[in-house]
Amino acid sequence: MIRVSRLVRVRLTHRVGIAAVIVLIAKAALCQDAVGSSATDSRVGSGPAAVAPLPLSSAILTLSPSTPGDVDFTSRRTWKHLYKDVVRDQGDVVQFPRKIIKHWVPFVVLTAATAGLIVLDPIDTPTFRRTNRFGEFNEVASGFNTGAAMAAIPVLFYLTRAKAHDSYGTQTVFFAAEAIADVQIMTFVAKMIDRRIRPVDVAPGGDYADTWFKADVFGGKSFPSGHTITAFALADVFVERYPEHRWIPWVAYGLAATVGFSRLTLQAHFPSDVFAGGALGIVMTHGLVLHRSR
Repeated sequence: MIRVSRLVRVRLTHRVGIAAVIVLIAKAALCQDAVGSSATDSRVGSGPAAVAPLPLSSAILTLSPSTPGDVDFTSRRTWKHLYKDVVRDQGDVVQFPRKIIKHWVPFVVLTAATAGLIVLDPIDTPTFRRTNRFGEFNEVASGFNTGAAMAAIPVLFYLTRAKAHDSYGTQTVFFAAEAIADVQIMTFVAKMIDRRIRPVDVAPGGDYADTWFKADVFGGKSFPSGHTITAFALADVFVERYPEHRWIPWVAYGLAATVGFSRLTLQAHFPSDVFAGGALGIVMTHGLVLHRSR
């Protein structure tokens, strides 16, 4: 009787913890009460061209309810503003509970999608362990290589734009830095709560459904995918800042999706980890960084 009671308490604790993580994910995605409906291009004599976004990004961005307002793209020209902006973004996240009634539809959609993929994780994840087809791909798209690429792209872009005296271009990198800081804070908090182990850490023949609250505090954790959330946050900055170039969404989101897929083939993350990371990367960047009143 005592053993049964303890088992019930453990299972209940796991479910409550998982629910808390899902709520946290949805909370970050929907915390835009002061979101601008359109971005203003600060380049003299030009305005952003209308570009139809990719179907995936278009669907995800519908989860970002907005209110009238424009971003003042000239408000930040030095790195000293970055800290203040990130702190203000976190304030928006903290204030979410009072906005949940207003944004209940996207809250339910994102929560249901994440929960559904979590249920399917034990079914689809073992497939990547049973195959060796992605050996060469994994060598190229390793965690170190993809991380280095995501760091190099904005740095090189900043250097070239600074050399060309392109303030709009250098400011784009400021937005990218803010977006990455925001999503990394969210990722850290979520992982410290759920402590989900990575697929590679599941013992052969082990239970892929029993992965929550298993990781060491200082060990590797799985949910959500840090690489994926960073890749999509970075991609969304360039997509929304340069809408006149129709090829950018395909390249940016394509590369981000490749990063996400590599996390699956490397057995570093579950599909639900990657989905949550990709969705949050776009939604948080769109709502907290690029389309908010300042």
